Amino acid sequence: ILKRARWKKSYKENPKKHLLRVEKWRMEHPERVKEILKKSRLKLKMRVMSAYGGEKPRCKCCGVDDLDFLDLDHIKGGGNKHQRQLRKQGKLLYYELMKQGFPSGYQILCHNCNYKKYLRGKCIRIHKII
Repeated sequence: ILKRARWKKSYKENPKKHLLRVEKWRMEHPERVKEILKKSRLKLKMRVMSAYGGEKPRCKCCGVDDLDFLDLDHIKGGGNKHQRQLRKQGKLLYYELMKQGFPSGYQILCHNCNYKKYLRGKCIRIHKII
């Protein structure tokens, strides 16, 4: 806690110096930066998926529970338009939903069910859970 307080004080006193130091560290440790960003994205996705799908999120249609294959679906459609407004960045949607207190109108679907819903208006569930 003391270290964090010193860090905040240092940042307030000289933000440019602090930002240069952070940028230098990022340049010297690109693999570590990738690792941190990956963990951060995964944590964010899990938080949102859990909010809409419970403690162990799964596809509402077929039951797939592998986080790598799960998507957030706009129940009434309009997801593409919404993504364009957010400049195609999914994490911005996640932050927006968190800020709004996870409003209704979204559900968890796997990539397959989500794409079938996009193509046909609904998922016809011809795939199997493995």
